[in-house]
Amino acid sequence: MMVIIMVYFMCSGGYFIDITSQPSWVSWVRYTSYWYYSMGLFFEAQVHGFGSSTSFGKELRETVREEYSFSTLPVLSNIAAMFAYGAVFRLLAYYFLCTSKRLKFS
Repeated sequence: MMVIIMVYFMCSGGYFIDITSQPSWVSWVRYTSYWYYSMGLFFEAQVHGFGSSTSFGKELRETVREEYSFSTLPVLSNIAAMFAYGAVFRLLAYYFLCTSKRLKFS
């Protein structure tokens, strides 16, 4: 089941396809993927360098942002989204562990 979930997150986050070129009734799906926010963080780290003196030109940054569909939010918003996904997955795992049937071994 985790393979299916990972493929969903990767596809909806824009890893395999450009989700912005999809119909409008599908394009909102990218916001449900943690991949969307993590790739936005990666892009910011590589392009802006988090304080380094080297950075790509503005035209190249905009070209890359148009070609790939990942987050354009600020760094702190992407980090907050990643922490929220971590908290939600931990709460879901806790819930499913608490409500699962106990195994009986013979």
